[in-house]
Amino acid sequence: MTTNIVITPASEADAPLILATVLQAFKSLEGVINPPSSVFKETQESILAKLRLGGVYLAYKESQVVGCVLYEIQDKSVYLGRLSVIPEYRQQGIATQLVHAVEQKAIDLEKSQINLYVRIQLIQNQNFFKSLGFRRIAEHTHEGFSNPTYISMMKDLERR
Repeated sequence: MTTNIVITPASEADAPLILATVLQAFKSLEGVINPPSSVFKETQESILAKLRLGGVYLAYKESQVVGCVLYEIQDKSVYLGRLSVIPEYRQQGIATQLVHAVEQKAIDLEKSQINLYVRIQLIQNQNFFKSLGFRRIAEHTHEGFSNPTYISMMKDLERR
């Protein structure tokens, strides 16, 4: 686990940096998953809109952003999305630290759950979230597909 990672909340001024980080992190999925990820349709404006629904945490190693996670505040839960770590910094515990930051935010907001979606094709991602206490709760199908293409996962939060 990388210990010299600093997790900080992002501001609206960080939208270009957030977009660049997300696109770099998801690049390896381009042309791999079907249907294609909507991440490739993100713009600075869409990132700003998502930021206003909740927030974003940035992961820094020294002065370089190496990851981020977006979250949306909902009635009883927080939705975690676009968990992104730049490829050369993966397998160092950065994604776990970003998820924990969102969990702590949810607890601070007195929310009882964190929800997310993950593609059925991305078994490694599903296993990562299971290792953090998330459980599979439902299957969903993208429009135009006959079989499920993604799942909902949820984690109940305990007050600390």
